[in-house]
Amino acid sequence: MTYRMAGIISLLVAGMILPMAVIGAGPRVSLSVDHMTASRGDTLVTVPVRLSSPLDSIAGAELYFKIKSNRRLHFASDEKRPDGLSMAIDTSGTLMSGWEWIGISTLDNTLYDLKVAGMADWPNQKRTPPLSPQQNGVLVKLVFRVDPEELMTLDSLFAVTIVKEKCGLADPMGNSIGVVTKTEQVCEEYKGDSCLTWKTVRKGALDSTVVRLSSGSVLIGDASKGGR
Repeated sequence: MTYRMAGIISLLVAGMILPMAVIGAGPRVSLSVDHMTASRGDTLVTVPVRLSSPLDSIAGAELYFKIKSNRRLHFASDEKRPDGLSMAIDTSGTLMSGWEWIGISTLDNTLYDLKVAGMADWPNQKRTPPLSPQQNGVLVKLVFRVDPEELMTLDSLFAVTIVKEKCGLADPMGNSIGVVTKTEQVCEEYKGDSCLTWKTVRKGALDSTVVRLSSGSVLIGDASKGGR
């Protein structure tokens, strides 16, 4: 039995076991960034990104995170690990550990945004199964660099935002989870303020009732104020 077939069977079984009231009670998939605190003297802070998908197997992910530009905290993407992967993420002990392909990039070419993409199974490689349905697992860990000299000043709170428009998850069949498409009329040619020709295009967007994204934060300051 292939892992693709096993993923389909697991979804069917999950659907039969869970009552319909539970299935319709909330989103199918939830992604959330933890709220963490950097204590005085820390130079790095690690922030888990958690995944809950009680009905769906996950075979691929594309996530995009941003923080405001500042002089105290940034993604640790200015350094690489011995395996060549960016220091800005840590997959050890996470659900993405062992995935055959992981790509890290920045869309704004700064230290304040981070795109993380990955596939459990890469074509023509060994067979790696997708993530099975689960609750509150750590998908990946984000790593931020902190300026230790600034920790002696006033406390600061930085929001770590998941950008909905640039995120997506895929099931073992390669289907996007929670993406809805609609048709729009887009102007192809303008003359002044008037449109001469139009075309119909299909655009996809993540449905927040199906996939819920919850941003997190990093507090630089007193550890007694919060964090996990």
